[in-house]
Amino acid sequence: MDKAAVCSYIARMMNQGRALVCSALLLVCLGAQGQDEAKPHRSIKGLPRYMTDIPQPDKDFSITLERIGCVGSCPDYKITIRGNGTVRYEGHAYVSVEGIRNTTVPVSVVQSLQQKLRDEDFLHWPEQKEVCVDFPEVSITATFNGQRKQVLEGCNQAGRVLQLASEIDRTSGAERWTGKRR
Repeated sequence: MDKAAVCSYIARMMNQGRALVCSALLLVCLGAQGQDEAKPHRSIKGLPRYMTDIPQPDKDFSITLERIGCVGSCPDYKITIRGNGTVRYEGHAYVSVEGIRNTTVPVSVVQSLQQKLRDEDFLHWPEQKEVCVDFPEVSITATFNGQRKQVLEGCNQAGRVLQLASEIDRTSGAERWTGKRR
């Protein structure tokens, strides 16, 4: 029953002098309403409630890795992973597959990546504005928790940005399109 139907039913019961029944119905309705609001869940028919309380992915989450080529033969591609598990690859140059490819990864893998960003306090990493000449540039842009952050690495230093870039490559399965990195 929707709320209007319940209200109508309670009004009819009150007119018939059944105040006790109405009071009980109100308590049940208010209690049920409070439970639904306090604990949102996805209902799946036939499963117990504890199996339906599945954490939902962060729909606003996305992380984009751009590897921009160097003067030589450095891979040039862009890969984006979204909170729902979709992956978009754009191969530009010096990769095994040029063009656009789409795939998906499990949401749990994306949630692990999100947790890694939280654990490493990604939103507070310093932003580098300069890159070294003739080195590949690595740019990572993440959007989550209503915030956007971009970090840059352009001198091939073994730092946090390059480690995260490797993690994004692994998570997305980019190697199938980029080929083995040199």
